[in-house]
Amino acid sequence: MNRISILKVMLFILYVIALPFTFPLAKLIPKTSLILFFCSSRHKYSDNTRYIFEYMVSNSSLDVCWVTSNKEIEQYIEDLGGKFVSTRYPIGLIWAVLRARVFVDCGDGKFDPFWISSMSGTILVTTLHGCGPKVSMSRDTVGKSAIQQMQSHLRFNYVNFPSDYAGEWIGARVYNLPNDKIVNLGYPRCDQLITSQSCAVGHRPRTISKQFCPKITSSSTVILYTPTWRPYEYDLPILSMPGFNLDAFNVMLTELDVYLFLTVHSVQVPRSIPKQQTRFRFISTNDIPLFDVSAFMTEVDILLNDYSTTSVDFAHTNRPQISYMPDYKKYKKIKGFAEEYRETLVGPEVTDFDSFKRVVTKAVMKPEEITAEYFEVTKILLEKYNSPGILTSSLRWSNFLEKICSKSDNYPRD
Repeated sequence: MNRISILKVMLFILYVIALPFTFPLAKLIPKTSLILFFCSSRHKYSDNTRYIFEYMVSNSSLDVCWVTSNKEIEQYIEDLGGKFVSTRYPIGLIWAVLRARVFVDCGDGKFDPFWISSMSGTILVTTLHGCGPKVSMSRDTVGKSAIQQMQSHLRFNYVNFPSDYAGEWIGARVYNLPNDKIVNLGYPRCDQLITSQSCAVGHRPRTISKQFCPKITSSSTVILYTPTWRPYEYDLPILSMPGFNLDAFNVMLTELDVYLFLTVHSVQVPRSIPKQQTRFRFISTNDIPLFDVSAFMTEVDILLNDYSTTSVDFAHTNRPQISYMPDYKKYKKIKGFAEEYRETLVGPEVTDFDSFKRVVTKAVMKPEEITAEYFEVTKILLEKYNSPGILTSSLRWSNFLEKICSKSDNYPRD
């Protein structure tokens, strides 16, 4: 039994011991208008829930709190004029959990200390954090992964999909969710990407970029590389690109005045990541609590991707995208797609370092030619998976949460 398994067993035993105390409290203490917001980690402050929380701090009469374990996040929220609940103070956390009417998460995990929310009828809502043609259930040898993913979505009272198509084809048909659990309120983090379309090359902000590369200028080109997680171990894909070597890569970046930033999915880090270079930076989001990739995307000129749903988010900016997918067949066989993925690409696919250099050069010099070529497929992608033009997502979320708080007896239950 490994360390994580031992900790899970110890936690389960602790929960069972505490049950005679927590059960009556969960049943007796009345709910208030308190709403607790979460991110994928108690040490992160990002994603859709961040934007809803900050909007409601300024525009709602409801009591909203962010749950965190990080002092930097606590200070940021305090400066914002908001409230937080710290897991570093268990008594205060349990008191908040007992009184909270709604939990709002951005993933499919369930925050349930001492099983209080399960026993007290807390309304569970998830904004979800990604929607696109890669969204499907892993097809492993025994099927447990698919069952677990379905169960993790079904335990929420409301699950958000940012388009009617996604609600039907992913929510209802992939995750088997009943209609009364599916909502379409948009992704608040994407509103800023829609408005960033009007920011021309050479005039895009570099505030976040400069924190990692101080020498970057407004005329430099910023590439964001976002390889997604796999249901198997993998090396950073670009390193396996035929003809690729780090020296030639650095020469290319220097000649084109390009800075490339790498982020990876929080659930999995590739086995090999190059050391930091002058024009290459790995942004470890686990080490930077306030980093938000959507805010960073407003500064990005080109997205380099494989199967990540960042391609859908970034499509709102109408800027070039490039795909490199060396393990396409393996990923398709094990993970699968909601539809044929290559038919949904909103930019050229490269297969080796020579084609990569050619496409990057074109994306830097003539970005409008790439975006024009893929205009129609981009339009279709957004209509399917992240309905464009919704610039009031945070308002819609605020109204929705106020409604379910005022009519708490009318929400769907498991």
